[in-house]
Amino acid sequence: MDGDRSLFVAQSLIEIARREGLPKRYVTRLARLAFVSPMVAEAVAAGRAPAGINLQMLMDGRLALPPDWKDQQLLLQR
Repeated sequence: MDGDRSLFVAQSLIEIARREGLPKRYVTRLARLAFVSPMVAEAVAAGRAPAGINLQMLMDGRLALPPDWKDQQLLLQR
C-alpha cells in the first residue's frame, strides 16, 4: 500500500505495529496518547501537571481520563 493512501485506511494496532516493526504493546501505549487533550499533554511534557500525573501513567492507562478534553483539563486545575 502506498504511503499517502495508508493515512486514510483504518488499521488495527497490530497491523500498524507489524508494518512499523514495533511491539504491539508499545503501539497500544502510544495510541492512548492520541486521546489526551493537547493542553494536558503539554503540561505533562513541561512538568506542570499535578503531582502523580505523568507520561507513564497516560501511556499505561493507569489514569482514567474522561473522553472530553475540557474535562481532562479540569484535572490540571486541582
